[in-house]
Amino acid sequence: MIDPKGWDTTDFMKSPSVLFAHDYSAPPIGKALSLEADDQGLSSVVEFATAETYAFADTIYRLIKGGYLNAASVGFRPLEYQYDEDRKGMNFKRQSLLEWSVVPVGANQDALVEARAAGIDVEPLREWAAKTLERLGGGSVRIGPGEILL
Repeated sequence: MIDPKGWDTTDFMKSPSVLFAHDYSAPPIGKALSLEADDQGLSSVVEFATAETYAFADTIYRLIKGGYLNAASVGFRPLEYQYDEDRKGMNFKRQSLLEWSVVPVGANQDALVEARAAGIDVEPLREWAAKTLERLGGGSVRIGPGEILL
């Protein structure tokens, strides 16, 4: 559990990188123009890199606009925390935001096929997945008509 009142965003706003899937080895897909913390959590406005600047970022933007991606996640450094014996997990009371990422949730194998059918070029996403799997030590990606194999 993360206490939404415990965010320190000072360092993040010095370099407000928005990533895809917490991939620290890839360039940011955008930059946070604003970031606000309230009792519910964090809210941010992001400016995505253009297709001319970074095709992969544009693909992620189009997947979001098309409704194929709709989740975000945070990367942070714990500042104050304690183990919750009842829940069997950590309670983070204060934390410093490192980045936030657009992330896919679950394994929706139809998402890329549907995106391609909607006219979204998924090749940059396929290339990212192939590089990520290679960096992690194996695997391959093939996106063909009606199928996604990882």
